[in-house]
Amino acid sequence: MARGAMRSILIYFAGALLAASYLFAASSGAPDWLVPAWKASGIVLFGVFALANRARLAAAGLFASAAGDVALALSPPQWTAGMAAFGIAHLFYAAAFVNRLSTDGRARFGGPLAVAWVIVAAALYVWFRPDMGELLAPGTGYHAIISVMMALALFSAAPPLARLGAVVFVMSDAVIALGLYKGLGPFGPTVWILYAAAQGMIALGFAARRG
Repeated sequence: MARGAMRSILIYFAGALLAASYLFAASSGAPDWLVPAWKASGIVLFGVFALANRARLAAAGLFASAAGDVALALSPPQWTAGMAAFGIAHLFYAAAFVNRLSTDGRARFGGPLAVAWVIVAAALYVWFRPDMGELLAPGTGYHAIISVMMALALFSAAPPLARLGAVVFVMSDAVIALGLYKGLGPFGPTVWILYAAAQGMIALGFAARRG
């Protein structure tokens, strides 16, 4: 195995370990200033991994996500800034899926799946909207962007792991929305497990099949 490939693998697994270790942040007694950096560190390394494997759009999305992680880990959480950062991340992911449309084409049943998802996303928005309060504007924008990203993931024949990562990302955000808008939960580590797994899959998926 080439030295560069080994280094890339080590970066990925270091990112996975850091992301997993964040599950223990609350009970670690870490100072408040360290927690945001800890939360973002694994995602940053996923971005470095993607960049090293020439998946530049995915890398940009991961770096933007890390900025969103920092915003939401502050006390109090900066929801508007976090939504803006993650919205930018999903624009990069959407561009990555569009890019794969030009090289890999569209997925089998991609059209019907994308249409079905748009209907589901619209229904979810109608359900969440009355409870969005002061987050109505940023929440609406974010919902629209992640919905488009998800539709493109379903429509394109991008690497399956990247597409699965998009699905799991939406699942993690749905859990957040249930807590934020509907007052349900708490959901414990569920959100972070889904989110970190999604980012890891997106990084690995878009890094695949790069000659």
